[in-house]
Amino acid sequence: MTYTVDPQNPTLVLGEDGKLIARIEHRLLEECIEHARIMAAAPDLLNALTALLTATELNTDEMEQETRDMCYTAHCAISKAMGLPEPDYALFSAEEEGEEE
Repeated sequence: MTYTVDPQNPTLVLGEDGKLIARIEHRLLEECIEHARIMAAAPDLLNALTALLTATELNTDEMEQETRDMCYTAHCAISKAMGLPEPDYALFSAEEEGEEE
């Protein structure tokens, strides 16, 4: 699935077939254009983030807590985009008591 911003009207998001997917309406044209670009990029961003998190074996035991928090945030974004419940934060937090953050 590929979305693009209409080059003649950058507030419109078009599907692969050129049909209108969304019209961004806001008082500020700059924000309309920005939101349309984000919507057009969303499927690619979702696919890239999902591939990044699943293509590598993440050993969270060896990560700093800040890195685990970023992985959790990425999983939350994927869940939100797919209409799934938020993942359990405990899966991404330090398991051992006394572990430095």
